[in-house]
Amino acid sequence: MKKLSLAIATALFAISCTNNEPQNSTDNYEIATWQGFRTSAASFTFDDNLPAQFTDAVPLLEKYGLHGTFYPVINWVTDWEPIRQAAENGHEIGSHTVSHPNLSTLPEDSVRFELAESKKIIEREIGKECLTIAYPYCAAPADSLTAEYYIAARICDRKHIQAHIPNTMRISSLGVGSESEYIYARDINDYFEEGKTQEAWSVLLIHELENGNGYSPLTLQALDSTLNFLSQRCEGYWVAPFADVALYALERESAQIYETRADDSITISVTTKTLPRYVPLTVRRPLPEGWSSAATVDGNANLCISGGYINIDITPGNAITITKHK
Repeated sequence: MKKLSLAIATALFAISCTNNEPQNSTDNYEIATWQGFRTSAASFTFDDNLPAQFTDAVPLLEKYGLHGTFYPVINWVTDWEPIRQAAENGHEIGSHTVSHPNLSTLPEDSVRFELAESKKIIEREIGKECLTIAYPYCAAPADSLTAEYYIAARICDRKHIQAHIPNTMRISSLGVGSESEYIYARDINDYFEEGKTQEAWSVLLIHELENGNGYSPLTLQALDSTLNFLSQRCEGYWVAPFADVALYALERESAQIYETRADDSITISVTTKTLPRYVPLTVRRPLPEGWSSAATVDGNANLCISGGYINIDITPGNAITITKHK
């Protein structure tokens, strides 16, 4: 499995150990490049609030236990209920502005309105934070303006996104469907495979589905086949909403790990930069000397023992205690 070795802080929490032994350095910890030590990441994003996205794409995603990102244009929404239901089911709702203008041509006050008002309305309607935006026509305004409102923004220059994202305000995507070169599942799958060889994040941009009147329809068969392809290769691909992958990358870049030791237990915690919310980071360390296995005090924690390592998902700000399995 692929991993990203980071410089992990060696500062430790000042709490007492039951046997007063020295607390251990965390130099031997690794943070996964992508959650679960998957090789790469993948996101499905849908623009324009087209009906088939909610009647057809959402059920297909959920069929495979996956979640996507939906970018409605505020002035084009006639019914918020399908959007609210998608959000309740774990899909991300991001902004595609209020009126779908070319933001690169607008004066600053108009750009601010499109960014701020769309975010405000989405959050009011779905009761959750709106963290990302897809630029209409893939035309970006000044990065500094977008960064005042969002953690990440999507453009569409067909590139794969490397692990160290140089600019979260301009994250690439690949447009698919009848108006692109990517019509069939085999071509889309090849694109994801290419991203995996780069250990990168690959983002799809989808508009219409099947035979709808929207831009560049993608067949449901192609979408279903691609989702099936990825779900059968879960060790290679972390499929998650756009915001979740962006948050993971931002957390990973500033993460510090802390460990304290007792007789037969270790407590691990992670801190990172302040963000609107957090997704679990996957970390690992070697099994302590004399341990053949381990368990968590919190039975719901995602812990795996593999190849002599403890792999565990930890949400920044939380602590997880791992005990020696007896």
